[in-house]
Amino acid sequence: MANKYASADTTPMSAYVLIVQALRNALNAIVTNVDWDELFGDGALDELVALNSIRFNLGGKKPCGTTKVGLLDEYHLWCFLADPFSRNFTHSLYIEHEAVVERNMIVFFLPLPEPTGTPENTAEIDRIVALRRKVMEDYLQFKTQSGVWESLFTKPRPEAKTMEV
Repeated sequence: MANKYASADTTPMSAYVLIVQALRNALNAIVTNVDWDELFGDGALDELVALNSIRFNLGGKKPCGTTKVGLLDEYHLWCFLADPFSRNFTHSLYIEHEAVVERNMIVFFLPLPEPTGTPENTAEIDRIVALRRKVMEDYLQFKTQSGVWESLFTKPRPEAKTMEV
């Protein structure tokens, strides 16, 4: 089912994070309900977990030490975090290094020019740094449903849930 959703033309890119999390939850339910070590020998469960956990890169980074690729790229996370509808899920979804992902999103869309030392170049760098700061402040207001974004949402933001990670 996850493959069907992920490959549909109508699936927004911001939904990929939820699809990957749902797939991970389903796989975890299967893995924890079977005695893999009894079926396949000692260490089978650890090996299965190691093989599958590589793919579930909820920080969007390429898995280290392998040629395998993760199911998410960082831009999937950017789409999820910037989607106003995702706020209904952010309270129950753990994104690895979320603050770094948010910063990377802003840095990607507001790149700095190469420093040349000219007054114009220095002024442009200062302008972009200030704009990055303003965009981050605006994004944090969007994320917390406050400031100029307060009236955009009709329902209050869901409360965060405590869960083991």
